[in-house]
Amino acid sequence: MRLQNFGVFLGVFAFVASVSSANAVTVSIGLSDGSSPGLINSGNNSLITATGSFNGFDYSVTAQGNPPAISPLQLDSTTLDVRRSLEETSTGTLDVYITVSNISSLSGIQNLLSGFTVLTSNASQLALSTYLDTNNTVFQTSGLGVFSIGSFGPLGPTGLLTDLDSALATISGDISFTALYHIVTGAAGQSANAAINVSAVPGPIAGVGLPGLVMALASLVALARRRRQTASFA
Repeated sequence: MRLQNFGVFLGVFAFVASVSSANAVTVSIGLSDGSSPGLINSGNNSLITATGSFNGFDYSVTAQGNPPAISPLQLDSTTLDVRRSLEETSTGTLDVYITVSNISSLSGIQNLLSGFTVLTSNASQLALSTYLDTNNTVFQTSGLGVFSIGSFGPLGPTGLLTDLDSALATISGDISFTALYHIVTGAAGQSANAAINVSAVPGPIAGVGLPGLVMALASLVALARRRRQTASFA
């Protein structure tokens, strides 16, 4: 009996490994001052980070793709402590792009859920948005085959806020999802801390869409609470 159970375990492990390999994705982080974004970091099937200075901003960004096969989450990203450098005296704009590309695990009709969380922000303007790219390219937010699937803002200075948008899409072939953070500051030290995630729930199927929305909203609130505890500002 133990040998049989061990064999079943190996079979399940091999199946999960093969699914993970088949669903390999690429995660990319890009930055822009309002023009075309430039690639800062990318990786396959992993949590990636980007930290440094750009156009008068100090930034620390994390992004993740390739969720477990049983998870609806397709893209998870966070801007951590993005702020206007203290020596800057002029207005500044920073666009942070997160793209998860080469997604091949989705097909047919999907409910695309965009979760937005603002932990805290004293920036002059903060706008969050998400996009589906059926051409499977990186950092695209407009053009043929690119569709807006959610947005939140623009917002002024604020504390904790959350929002959940949904969009219905028919998917075939490899695709990519992009999250965009648009941050405008009017003074040195202004900052924004926010999170965006994208999930996919098959639909429309009776009994699937609503529970999927409820589960996604609950996950979003829990994520916001956890990140609020870890966020720190000077």
